Amino acid sequence: MYRTLTAAILEHQPLRHGGNLWLANVDFETGKPLDAEQDELGSFYGGLLAQGGNGVIGAAHTRTWAMVQARYGILPESVDSTDMRPLSKTNDLRPELADAALNHWLIDGREEWRHIVRDHYLAMKRWNKASYGYADIADVTASPKLQRDHCPGYWWSEQMKYYYLIFADTPRVDYRRIYLSTEGNVLRGLRRNG
Repeated sequence: MYRTLTAAILEHQPLRHGGNLWLANVDFETGKPLDAEQDELGSFYGGLLAQGGNGVIGAAHTRTWAMVQARYGILPESVDSTDMRPLSKTNDLRPELADAALNHWLIDGREEWRHIVRDHYLAMKRWNKASYGYADIADVTASPKLQRDHCPGYWWSEQMKYYYLIFADTPRVDYRRIYLSTEGNVLRGLRRNG
């Protein structure tokens, strides 16, 4: 099923704007494009494509989201694919770009993916760090960026795991055999101590 659906997505949905690779939102019945909006939650898909054997297109999609991150310092919740203008200016401390880059790195070990995750973490540390933890951002285009009074649980349970795994090189993890759930839970690949 994955291969059938992915083949259809890769045949009908890629969009290129200014060298950036997006995947169009389409009507599920007709396949007609709906709009130019790209949701930050979709940034995980580049890593999934790489896991499924479509590393080149997956890498292009992940790099596109890394360019959005570079433009705003931190990812907005959604952008217009034609010009990268934020459509939703909030940042909800999402882990999807770090997840994608980790999956690329687990496959090919390229330092490029660690750099993307480093930039992701440093941006969150700079903009989202609050007195007693981390907080969502109300407007990524504002200067200074204004924090909201909210920190989602996935920041700690999922995202920090991605940061740790890509940088720790811990002997507790078999990086050649690790399998994570969509929420970053280790399904396989832990080693016993001793």
